[in-house]
Amino acid sequence: MKVKGVAVKTLPKYLLLKYPDVYDNWLRELPKNVRQEYINGIYVSRWYDVDAYLRQPLLTAARLAFVEPKQMAWDMGIFSAQDALNGVYRFFLRFGGPANMIRRTPFFLETYYSPANIKLDLLDKDRKYAELYFYDFVNIEDVIIHRIGGWGYYTLLASGSNEAKIDLEDAGEKDVRMIIQWD
Repeated sequence: MKVKGVAVKTLPKYLLLKYPDVYDNWLRELPKNVRQEYINGIYVSRWYDVDAYLRQPLLTAARLAFVEPKQMAWDMGIFSAQDALNGVYRFFLRFGGPANMIRRTPFFLETYYSPANIKLDLLDKDRKYAELYFYDFVNIEDVIIHRIGGWGYYTLLASGSNEAKIDLEDAGEKDVRMIIQWD
């Protein structure tokens, strides 16, 4: 699986702001080719291997910071959304509201991850409830899906929701159901 550089680029930025004391050790522990790419600069429009440039570096950072990896992934997802959804983008998010944002989520995620087989299976604006299915993507224990969950959580709040809840359910070996509720 590949991930767009714009998602990769937030990892060192997140670590420098949240865990500056582990940043240098984190960078030293990365494989030489990955470390060089981070030092030379990640290109936002380029595709990178998700394991080498996002999953393993995140797991290394969590180990060095003594943080549970899924929690760090969730927090990093929130940070990534805050970083990406500022300025004019916030206006467009609020303009459509949470339901509109959820409707576009499969499209957004397909611009960040490849392949991404994501389907909006249910959207009930009255109940403020939705279900997204990630098919042949990652398993529920993978930090990548938790990073996406954190990103979605913050994006719901940024789109005008007062409260947001995202639960992840195992739907198969590499399938995850994301249950979304907002108020």
